[in-house]
Amino acid sequence: MNKLTIGIISALALAGTMPAKAQFKLVNPVPQNIQSTGFAQLPQSVSIKTSNNRDNSFAVATLKNGMKVESNAKFTITLGIKGDKCVKAYAKHLPQKAEGYWLNISDKGAVIIGNDEEGLFYGVQTLL
Repeated sequence: MNKLTIGIISALALAGTMPAKAQFKLVNPVPQNIQSTGFAQLPQSVSIKTSNNRDNSFAVATLKNGMKVESNAKFTITLGIKGDKCVKAYAKHLPQKAEGYWLNISDKGAVIIGNDEEGLFYGVQTLL
């Protein structure tokens, strides 16, 4: 094994032992505010709920590429941007700046609402 390989393996081992909050530094752009009441693993499969006009967005495609999506999965991820019906109840939490997003994860599902398409994409990236 060369020094580069050993360095990469060491870095990966160290990343696996970091607390969850510290791992947010690996997300780019870095979230501006994080509130946590615990830590849970995401399930093996998820269903996606979104407004019809979001079904083919880049953020939805990214989520489908990063997770196993099944229509009958019990864990539902709701995706939308400001003004979409499916996330209207959460609009009060949304940061009022370009590329902003709000992400909430519970035992039953997750909600990602973006101020715009870029914000929705960043929220999906943070979840993944």
